[in-house]
Amino acid sequence: MQKTKGLTEEIRTELFRLQDLEYRDLQIRTIPSLDPDTIIGVRTPTLRAYAKVLRKHPDVLDFLEDLPHRYFDENQIHAFILSEIKDYNACIQEVNAFLPYVDNWATCDQMSPKIFAKHREELLKEIRNWMSSDQTYTIRFGIGMLMQHYLQDMFDPAYPEMVAAIRSGEYYVNMMIAWYFATALAAQYEAVIPYIEEKRLDVWTHQKTIQKAIESYRITEEQKAYLRTLKVSTKARQKGTRNLTREAAQKLTQEGVQKGVQEGTQIDALKAAQKSGPRKRIHVAAAIIREGGRIFATQRGYGEWKDYWEFPGGKIEPGETPEDALAREIREELDTEILVIEKFMTVEYDYPDFHLSMDCFLSDVLFGSLVLKEHEAARWLAPDELDEVNWLPADREIIRELQKGGTAW
Repeated sequence: MQKTKGLTEEIRTELFRLQDLEYRDLQIRTIPSLDPDTIIGVRTPTLRAYAKVLRKHPDVLDFLEDLPHRYFDENQIHAFILSEIKDYNACIQEVNAFLPYVDNWATCDQMSPKIFAKHREELLKEIRNWMSSDQTYTIRFGIGMLMQHYLQDMFDPAYPEMVAAIRSGEYYVNMMIAWYFATALAAQYEAVIPYIEEKRLDVWTHQKTIQKAIESYRITEEQKAYLRTLKVSTKARQKGTRNLTREAAQKLTQEGVQKGVQEGTQIDALKAAQKSGPRKRIHVAAAIIREGGRIFATQRGYGEWKDYWEFPGGKIEPGETPEDALAREIREELDTEILVIEKFMTVEYDYPDFHLSMDCFLSDVLFGSLVLKEHEAARWLAPDELDEVNWLPADREIIRELQKGGTAW
């Protein structure tokens, strides 16, 4: 036991040495479900790098057994270490030991053992056990692993049936169910669309699935138009939210979902007005994500502007601030949580069929690995590399400002 506490204290001391107090304050706001006193405030890239060092420590198992951890950052380190374990049976053992102590979405979603991809037959048994748990983040983890490993070549119609059977009053479970079905619609549309047509999900999850699917670049315009016809009424959506726990309802309020439900008819009215006007106006938010003197660029893989490069982001929905919309879009497109620092500029640009108003924000990564769920490719570009890719016309306006230098880098 002394050895265990010794390594834990060593890790804790190092985490406090790496602490960024400003970043800690931002994490507290990003994960409101955690006690602020449990957040040290170490940036995710630093935690990942430290976990790779600890993975080779002779006493690393002692740290993994020292549960529960006192700090969120220790849980993050734990998750990153498990993600690198190369022995499948050992990894499963450690994951099962750790899951009961996972108490937040960030640790849950960022624990993704690489070895699972080589043992998908055996993994199914574990996924079923996780999804039948009574613990919020164990269920969420199980659905996430089913989504990650079984929507392509190993897809089986029985898998969405397993997810649809889950009923929960927990926000973080229902959000993962919606995420699963939206992703499944993109990967296995014909097999999954009956779940939406027949309204097999609870009202809130049904609505959120459609929203996320419509926002996906992998869903065709024809499919999106059909999905819009499957939305439930505003009255039904409001009734559906009453089935959630009080805690879940509070979280929905935090993300503006309840307001979005109340304004559902306004969204439809806005879309109708845009279609009837002489020129449709689209209001979007874009992230200038920075790290180490470089910015993050993504390549479109769809539509008229396929293969052009852009700053990631998306449409601002009625009731959303540009900052909230941007955080949501990056979360959904890149599986990453960002910190929106400050507004850099607004681009006003006339495309042939619409006018684009784009609010651009300097941003940093809070959590996540910028997973390309919608885009074709991505690059980190230094100032002297900005002209190496073919930017969308509107995004070139941002490039011109960035090339002037200043504090953006």
